[in-house]
Amino acid sequence: MSLAAPAIMRKQRARQVWGYLTGSNPTNEYALRASNMVRKKDLTGKIFGRLTVVRENPERSVGGRINWDCLCECGNEVIRQGKSLLRSKTIGATASCGCYKNETARQRTFIDIQGQRFGRLLVKRPAGSTEKTKTALWECLCDCGQTAVVRGSFLRRGHTTSCGCRQQEVRETAGNRTRTHGMSDSREYHSYRAMLARCHDPKYPERETYGGRGISVCKRWREGGFSAFFTDMGACPPGMSIDRIDNNKGYSPENCRWADALTQGRNRRCVRWLTHDGKTLTIEQWSKITGIKACTIRYRLKKGWGTADALSTPVGLFSGRGRPCR
Repeated sequence: MSLAAPAIMRKQRARQVWGYLTGSNPTNEYALRASNMVRKKDLTGKIFGRLTVVRENPERSVGGRINWDCLCECGNEVIRQGKSLLRSKTIGATASCGCYKNETARQRTFIDIQGQRFGRLLVKRPAGSTEKTKTALWECLCDCGQTAVVRGSFLRRGHTTSCGCRQQEVRETAGNRTRTHGMSDSREYHSYRAMLARCHDPKYPERETYGGRGISVCKRWREGGFSAFFTDMGACPPGMSIDRIDNNKGYSPENCRWADALTQGRNRRCVRWLTHDGKTLTIEQWSKITGIKACTIRYRLKKGWGTADALSTPVGLFSGRGRPCR
């Protein structure tokens, strides 16, 4: 017999015993005899550390080992192998559902920092621990009078030094350093930005109406920025926007005003002004004074009527030129 024969025979016997135990080969006589030689210890009711064995679990683990349902002192139910339970008793380990390991870990890592100061925070008393990592929490009193609950590790590492008041102060200080005028959301600032875009932005959709025909913003408002513009124009009254008094001139303190929509509508380039009896008014304004419709006045002027006839001849009468008035 070769040297490898005993090893091969042992493997064959082990497979036969395993086949009987698992039910894959229950009729094997040798496996049946070998299974009778296996002794199973009844661990029901025995105590291993914090675990009390309740019953045998019908499901086997990998390798065919027997599992046992156990109840921990903390109230949790767990499944443990009989071999691991017996081994824990042999080596003097405390068997548990895992609570003993967490408690000992907390005891090893717990650092008492009560009464110590970290930045603006004075540690007053413990405040429990986090739910998942069981990290120690501490109740702290800030110099501003507020209380905060902070992790001990954050305090020791310098991650947290206040209740949040210091960060707020830093934000306000940084904002004051970078703030120019503080009116970025105001109506005046929007008018200022739109004015610059109309005159000096090549991509502005209506540039030909403004910058394209020579309309520009004065040097003071361009170089002095919004502060100079607001100093000259002041606050915008409700319902008004910036308007140029002379549409053929640019934006400057002398040529700009705050005006409502009606005033700006009368100040457009397409509006026609008529002078009669020493007054210069728009057609709409003359229409209100004379009672003649604005469309009638425009029609008369288009047909070649003079300004005086167009504004003074009543509707329905002859003009004296052999044609009826409109």
